[in-house]
Amino acid sequence: MAKTKQFQGKEFVSGPNYLRVESGALIAAANVAGRIQNFKKTSEGTLISTNGVTPYVPDYGDQGHPYPSYGTMRGIFHARVSGGERDLLLVHTGEELWSFDGWSRTFEKLVASSGAQIIDELYNSSQPQFPTQFVSTPNGIIVVSQGGSPKAYFYDGEVIGTLGYSTLPGPPQGNGPTTEAGSEDNTDTNEKGYSVVRVSMGVATDMAGGIPVSHFQFGSGRIGTVDSSSSFSVYNGATMVDASAGNLHSGRWAAATQWVDRWGNLSPLSSPSDTVKTDPRRGGFNASPTSAKPLNAIQHQFLWTGINEGPVNTIGRVLLRTKDQVNSGSVDLFEVPGNASGALSGLFATIPDNSSDAFPDNVPDGWLIKPATRPIPVPDFRVCTAAMGRLWIANTTADPGVVIPSMPGRWGTFLQDGEIRPDPTGSQITGLASVPGGLLAFTENSTFMIVPSTDGRYFQVATLHSTIGCVAPSSIQTLPGGVTVWLGHGGFYAYAGDSVQKISEPIQYYTDKINAPRAMQAVSAIDHDTGEYICWVPFGNSKVNNHAFVFDGTGWRERTDEKVAAVCVTSDHRRYMLAAGKSTDNLGAELSGIWLLEHQSHGYTPAAKNFVIETAWLSSEQMQRVSAYKIRLWLRETSATGTATIDVFTNWRTGATPDHSVTVELDAPDDTPPTWDATLLGSGAEWIRRRPFWEVKDIAVTSAEVFKIRITSTIPIEFGGLAVHENFRPGSLRTPRG
Repeated sequence: MAKTKQFQGKEFVSGPNYLRVESGALIAAANVAGRIQNFKKTSEGTLISTNGVTPYVPDYGDQGHPYPSYGTMRGIFHARVSGGERDLLLVHTGEELWSFDGWSRTFEKLVASSGAQIIDELYNSSQPQFPTQFVSTPNGIIVVSQGGSPKAYFYDGEVIGTLGYSTLPGPPQGNGPTTEAGSEDNTDTNEKGYSVVRVSMGVATDMAGGIPVSHFQFGSGRIGTVDSSSSFSVYNGATMVDASAGNLHSGRWAAATQWVDRWGNLSPLSSPSDTVKTDPRRGGFNASPTSAKPLNAIQHQFLWTGINEGPVNTIGRVLLRTKDQVNSGSVDLFEVPGNASGALSGLFATIPDNSSDAFPDNVPDGWLIKPATRPIPVPDFRVCTAAMGRLWIANTTADPGVVIPSMPGRWGTFLQDGEIRPDPTGSQITGLASVPGGLLAFTENSTFMIVPSTDGRYFQVATLHSTIGCVAPSSIQTLPGGVTVWLGHGGFYAYAGDSVQKISEPIQYYTDKINAPRAMQAVSAIDHDTGEYICWVPFGNSKVNNHAFVFDGTGWRERTDEKVAAVCVTSDHRRYMLAAGKSTDNLGAELSGIWLLEHQSHGYTPAAKNFVIETAWLSSEQMQRVSAYKIRLWLRETSATGTATIDVFTNWRTGATPDHSVTVELDAPDDTPPTWDATLLGSGAEWIRRRPFWEVKDIAVTSAEVFKIRITSTIPIEFGGLAVHENFRPGSLRTPRG
């Protein structure tokens, strides 16, 4: 505390001290508070009491629309959908997931045991667990409910479905040509009921006469491995016919299928079909020129049947086929395009529906250029985030230590061999966070960085810290300046792009009181108005998040106002901070609901808050006993009237009974601007900026080693600073300030 000599002798003014952050240390600098509760920093640098709360969604009554019965709140999330034209609020309460449309003031039940888009019950237990996870993507919202078996959903603002596919289709059945042994011409009818050559002009016989074949509109055959030594044209009556001296070789093909949902996710591949075979066949002339067969007349066409319909929200099926396994030497599968241009046109599916059960296949091997995409069934997982254009999931029920990226833009499609295990010991992943250049992955005791490999094809892992991790995935936030902050064992930590640092040493005394077994349920948000990080935690023996720590980038404060089970900031221009949890009203009733923080209304009066600013232990720089006899309290005008209490404690004792108490008025003693009550337009009154003022009170601190000043109020105040008039007596050597 700076000392300014004011009078002759041994009388000094200590301060003014602009208390903005706190420390729980026994000995701290005088410009650091011992405690600051329920205050936030203004844009002008003062501290002002936190405001509100007020219900965000009032109970509109029946009105013919369903309305949630708020129970145990699990999650809340706000997002904009439909290209930013609509805003939606998702609420997980009890066993149900609801969507609230603010424009129509209506709720829709998305997941519930009845009357919902998905008939199911979400896990609802009092056991410690992560809060519900939400991730916003360009085309929808991912929702991950917690519990014994986590459930992941995707909601686009209209339709909700499970995220991706956890099952796979059955294999298709192939229908193709067969031949009789020794029949080189192979002009017999297909034994499986499928044709082998094309008829011209709609006549259902081939050029050799009398053999049933496919209709000309179906096209010539394109499938089969042929060799041609020469090609020529001959007249078949008045028609010029391409002919060749070549042969069709033995061949073998297989196929598989996969589903495509409305959001572009791909299912795992089915198992392959039985093979479809071709036998050798001769082209060219036989007995006369009229019997010439062009190569496409000795090639074949296939028919794939038994193609399974997909589950709800499937809008297409992809057919995949090998090339000729005999002559290519490969059994790799490739996507079959739906038409001649499909191989290059980017069509989303071979069969763009979810009803057809057959596909006539006349696609030559040369058109098969896109290798099969091989996803895995979407596992149950507990942690997720979006980074590098992908959804990253982690902590699966089968493998808690795994991290898996989705395909870019396909949020529910995860490829084979994509698993990453940051911790060689297999410790469960407890958090993920997108940062510039990569992804932070946490266990409870370690921090890792996942970045793309140098060629961009894979990902690689580096250990950032082997003893610092994260215990609560919903505690992770990134400050406006780019610093990522989270809750770990022993307090709060930060990553600024170079190293992991502990940032909560000044408040270690308070963070040690966090209920460790329940710390995983901590939730956080960034206050848009102040840029501050706020994290609600279970404090003391509480089983719910009843206490908040506030970090402004330089130091800490605390909040003790609401019980916040989940929190979010609206994604629209309002940037409201919404909390799902419990508030106590002025009559002592504890109410569950959705609460708008830092706002208040006439329709709801919350219980009075306790606003506290407490100095550190103060002493003389000369290490002498001190006597403080006057305090100057620097306040700022507000609309509130009433008093605050100034308590003085001495000699390291802060019991229930202070050594001295005095009250102070919270409004300016004179010259109060008329604009802070009700000023009529045209009355001649001018707008006046709210002004600071000093309140001076006598205090009685006589010959103390150290003393502490605590300012408390249940009426909102705005605090600028304080100064203390003191003198000291020589003689006693004491513990100095840090």
